[in-house]
Amino acid sequence: MIKRFKNYIIIGLVAVIALIGMSAISQSASAHSKYTTTPTSLRGKWVSKTQYVVISKYEFSVSSYKHGKKSNDTWSVSGKRKTSSGYRLSVSKKSKSGYYRLGIAKGESGWPLKRTHHKGKTALVTYGWNPMTHKAIHSYFYKK
Repeated sequence: MIKRFKNYIIIGLVAVIALIGMSAISQSASAHSKYTTTPTSLRGKWVSKTQYVVISKYEFSVSSYKHGKKSNDTWSVSGKRKTSSGYRLSVSKKSKSGYYRLGIAKGESGWPLKRTHHKGKTALVTYGWNPMTHKAIHSYFYKK
């Protein structure tokens, strides 16, 4: 009788330890999955005539330049944590035309970006809308 009781206690302890171990593994995996990552095709340092864009695994940053000097119009969003501005990164799925939208989570629609080749160089292309001419405007950022 005592031997049977000891067996039940040992089996119960093994089961409890197994459940605790499984819950610890699932919690660490779910914490990591909350990070937002950027598409690998868009990552790198990109420049245009007036802006400098840096896209890393977890961050999207845009800086403006005027007469070769960095202006105060710099902003960034992170997929790991809230930035000093309090915003987080949002990345949409690739559209049918090949564009991803990177921007602020729960904010405006974001920047449509696609990797392409322009004038024989690797480039990121984005587009906007000109309300005066009612035409799309394409801007190119070249790999630095």
